[in-house]
Amino acid sequence: MARPDKQQKPTFFWQGLLIVLPVMVLAGFGFSFLRQDKKLAENEARERAQLLADDLSGKFSKDFFTKLSRLYFDTVNARANQHQNSPYTDTYFHIQVPGKNSGNASGTSIDAPMRKEILKRWPESMYGELWSYHGMKLDAGGRLVSVGCKIDERGDTHWEGATRPAAYLQTPSPLASPTLIKVQRELWDKARDAEFSNANPEKAIALYRQFLELSPPPSFAAVAQYSLGMLLAKAGEIAKAEELFQTLEETTNFTTEAGLPLHLLAQLQQVQMWCDKRNTSGLEHTNDITTGLQSLCSNTISQPSAITPAILSRVRELQGGAGLGNKALAMLWGWQSAWEADESSREFYEENRKEFGPEQMRDRAFWTIWRDQSWLVIVEGIDTFDDNSQPHDTGYYQLCVFPELLVREAVWETIISTRVSVPEYALVSVNLSGRSINPQSKGSTVLAETATKWNLYQRTLDGLAVQVLLDKPVLLYARQRMRTLWLSSLIGVAALAALIGFFAARRAFQRQLYLSEMKSNFVSSVSHELRAPIASVRLMAEGLERGKIQAPEKQNEYFRFIVQECRRLSSLIENVLDFSRIEQGRKQYEPEPTDLVALVEQTVKLMQTYAAEQNIQVTLQIIGNPVPIDVDGKAIQQALVNLVDNAVKHSQKGAAVEVGLEFHESRVRLWVEDHGEGIPREEHEKIFERFYRLGSELRRETQGVGIGLSIVKHIVQAHHGKVTVRSEVGQGSRFTIELPVGRNG
Repeated sequence: MARPDKQQKPTFFWQGLLIVLPVMVLAGFGFSFLRQDKKLAENEARERAQLLADDLSGKFSKDFFTKLSRLYFDTVNARANQHQNSPYTDTYFHIQVPGKNSGNASGTSIDAPMRKEILKRWPESMYGELWSYHGMKLDAGGRLVSVGCKIDERGDTHWEGATRPAAYLQTPSPLASPTLIKVQRELWDKARDAEFSNANPEKAIALYRQFLELSPPPSFAAVAQYSLGMLLAKAGEIAKAEELFQTLEETTNFTTEAGLPLHLLAQLQQVQMWCDKRNTSGLEHTNDITTGLQSLCSNTISQPSAITPAILSRVRELQGGAGLGNKALAMLWGWQSAWEADESSREFYEENRKEFGPEQMRDRAFWTIWRDQSWLVIVEGIDTFDDNSQPHDTGYYQLCVFPELLVREAVWETIISTRVSVPEYALVSVNLSGRSINPQSKGSTVLAETATKWNLYQRTLDGLAVQVLLDKPVLLYARQRMRTLWLSSLIGVAALAALIGFFAARRAFQRQLYLSEMKSNFVSSVSHELRAPIASVRLMAEGLERGKIQAPEKQNEYFRFIVQECRRLSSLIENVLDFSRIEQGRKQYEPEPTDLVALVEQTVKLMQTYAAEQNIQVTLQIIGNPVPIDVDGKAIQQALVNLVDNAVKHSQKGAAVEVGLEFHESRVRLWVEDHGEGIPREEHEKIFERFYRLGSELRRETQGVGIGLSIVKHIVQAHHGKVTVRSEVGQGSRFTIELPVGRNG
């Protein structure tokens, strides 16, 4: 006969897997999506940045140099109107923009609010340097050919290539004097002595005239004419002096004995006489004086020398003394500024000569340091145009010099003028000839970059790149972080719920296994508990029925055993029924005033008979004064019976079980104590659980089904009391029921 297979114990593996696996799959897909979401956000930002960089690079290529030039001219005009020598702030210069049609270009002008704003940004100390913008012309070998711009008779500045000498003698150098004949030398010496002795001007005038009649060399004749004019002016012969000075103005090759240009000195003296005549006679010579000053300044700057600053200074004095109008004032100040610009251009070239070698002369831009500031230098070829507006390379180059602050301002104005929307997380950076113009945050990431050429008026240059940087990653990933937060929270909550469900299900599964095992034990115990007394009752009843037991004493003993076993069965069945009612929530208690002393005494007396059969003595001890208490007497008696029954079961033969009743002011204690094997401390809580039995060996040696103490606990809690145990292994056990005094629901 085949032996049936042993039933396999159920496991929680597959149930747990079905709970956890969906959440794990969800979490995997969720975190994968989050990673992809961040990459998508970055890719979207890069695509948008590339479009932005392409758009900006096109606008920068077209408009940046125009913005830079316009800002430069506006700044120069603003400074011109605020110059200390010009009290009329509404007067400004027209500065032409260089280009193909510069001769017809209209001048720039700015209104008062913008002028004030520009003046806030640009200090007075920078104004002189700004004039060097278009002040240098170089040849193909990198040599400075000329400096300066052309200023017309109105004082307006035009760009037609640099027009003034690149260099001049800083120290006067007189020309070599030709040889005079004896008569000429004698008259020359006498005339010079008479002039410088200042004792007899008439004699000096006569001697110079005699000297000129001898037809001396042109260089001596020019000096003699200048000296004669000076003497005639002092003598009051203004018309004759003017005639001599007018003659000298037309000659540019003669100098004084000290090497000073005679034609400039003569022109200065003529203008000075006009100013004196206007001041003394009241005659109106304003136009002549203005024209003379214009011509003098033009000649002085176009033919620079060591006395150019002195002549310009004297011109300012003459203008102030003559009381000329605003136009003359603006014109003279313009020439002074032009001279300062020329000097700055010469100084700039000398300090940066190494940047202008023959191999470096091409259209390009670079940065340099000059006067403790950073400057952008643009080298641009100069073209001429034919009748068909076709450019022709002249082989010369002009230098355009801009301070870095001006370049930065032009960059920002170009960005603003493009009206391109820049994301909050991004920063536009412009790289110009290897230098980043915009300030960048540390650790900024380049999202996109577009390199392009930037247009001058006639040429194009490399070296312009527009970058879009990730300046504030927090703003870029704000939405993505929010999605990450929500999805992560959802995954976390789902995982937590699954985890809680997993452990709850596992705990329930284990408890069900435990309860299943307990119920199996319970069924087995109940079967055993019922089978033994029923078998005993049946055997004794059959013996009595068949008449096998004839002795009256023996019959009485059988009757007593039958009654005892029936009582056991009744108690067991009552406990099972009560447990069933408790499990179904149908167990009800009816508290009423109860004589607890009488109830306990009756119960102890009832249990003494049962204990005596086991050779165990049950004693009762009452402490305190009895107090009234409302309880369900039958339920309390059942709880006490269960405790005494357990104590008798776990006591050795000949031992004693003590029952105590203590009355206190606010509570009543009912306790049962035995001297049996005791209960381990870790089992104290478990013994009140349903179906729980202490150890397999005890289960084989003692009777019961494991529901007595759980019934006791339920009864006591229903009376708002508590049941406790005090026990140690080998020292017996003491169970205590504590009930509050008063009405119990």
